[in-house]
Amino acid sequence: MQASDPTLNSAQATSGSNSEPIAPKSNVVLGALLITLMTFQGLSGWFGLEWVQLPSVGILLAVVIYTLINGNKTARVFILIAAFCGILAVFLLDSPTPTIWDGAKRALFFQAFLTALFSLQEAALRSKMLHNIGHFLINQPVRRRSFLLVIGTNVMALMMNIGALVMIGSIAKASEATEQIKVKSDSLERKQLPLAALRGFPPSSVWSPLALPPVFLATFYPDVQLSTVMLYGAGISLVLLLLSFLVISIEVWMATSKQEVSEPIHVARTGFPTESVAMLAGTLVLIFGSIVFFSNLLGISVAIAVILIIPTTSIIWLLLMCRFNMKMFVQDPVRNMVCFRLPQQVSETSVIVSAAFMGPILLEILPVEMLADYIVANSLAPALFAAIVFFSMIGLAMIGVNSVLSTTIALAVAGNPLAFGLEPIALILVILTAWALASQLTPFSTTAIVVSKMFDVAPAKLVFQWNGLLWVLTMLVSAGVFIVWGVW
Repeated sequence: MQASDPTLNSAQATSGSNSEPIAPKSNVVLGALLITLMTFQGLSGWFGLEWVQLPSVGILLAVVIYTLINGNKTARVFILIAAFCGILAVFLLDSPTPTIWDGAKRALFFQAFLTALFSLQEAALRSKMLHNIGHFLINQPVRRRSFLLVIGTNVMALMMNIGALVMIGSIAKASEATEQIKVKSDSLERKQLPLAALRGFPPSSVWSPLALPPVFLATFYPDVQLSTVMLYGAGISLVLLLLSFLVISIEVWMATSKQEVSEPIHVARTGFPTESVAMLAGTLVLIFGSIVFFSNLLGISVAIAVILIIPTTSIIWLLLMCRFNMKMFVQDPVRNMVCFRLPQQVSETSVIVSAAFMGPILLEILPVEMLADYIVANSLAPALFAAIVFFSMIGLAMIGVNSVLSTTIALAVAGNPLAFGLEPIALILVILTAWALASQLTPFSTTAIVVSKMFDVAPAKLVFQWNGLLWVLTMLVSAGVFIVWGVW
């Protein structure tokens, strides 16, 4: 963690301006409430303080009301659907209170977990270390850039989550401003940046302890160690990246054969940022190691350790950047985090939080037990059952169903995966892969929406037209894997 330029204003997409926009009072209150909720959930998981759950619910309701007034259309729709599910539970269930309370606690955990992750973005987006790496990736020859951007986005996503897309996009826009050639709208040079962001980000979610999917799934099967999930998930992540590299090779070859690849005149051959890469690797090792160490030391789950460690890491990192100048620390990064960064994320997090709330309710309302009994009675082959779960999740994502919700339903149907001939780790890996691919291959995913807005391209065009070759190849490879699994 190096001492970076403390004047770097991440509120303006890493532009480096010192101007201080005025924050609405509602943003200030919302940011403070989110931090309070995160703190309550961390203390509850550490010390078992159940009494903090009730005020946490009050805070979450305030966040919901704010989002209904100021959030985007998607967030409002999900919140209204979640409220409708709560009403259904009251009228259809004999004892709705435990189910609704279970949904509320899940929603609280997800909101706290995501707030903790977003708190790290404030430090990461100000980091010279990451900016050096980002500039190196952008200022590469077109052919090499396609590969390096996917790798760089993937590595940055380990620390910054969705913030990696923000950083790469901001640097790319600054770079495009100095272009001295006209780039065609559908050329490789126009498509490679959004495609790299779309392809590089999801594979990190298969195994990173700072990503929601592995932590979420590990909570359903306590006997499966998160380290085991991370180990196998890293292998799947590598396969997904290799598929992307294969498609990139084909795209570069096709563009070269059509003489569509040109080199921007302004590009300078920047040297490899050895020091920055080494510091990034050290920072990641420190963060991951601290999470595992304190999880074992305190006897808490990895998820709770993330809620405790990540904000602490962000505070220390920001203090180093400010050279422990408390006035600068409070007036610049803390102010920006509370007044802008955290409030700006509530629309995106509300979708996931709403899905988390709906999960336990839908499990009680929908006939999932009947479906599970039917599958067991018909003795479906394990590979066939896994394939149904996999392609159903991707299919539901195609119509806008959040992966948190489809995962909850899939786990409810599976129940004890041994009854279907599957080891728990096998089911976890199937769902993890489907979750990652759903964020890459559907226009309704947060990843696709963020990338499309950043690079001014329609989500459907980005996913199905520009990323169409990878879409088809991934589906064919996935089907082949399940066929081989079934034959074996």
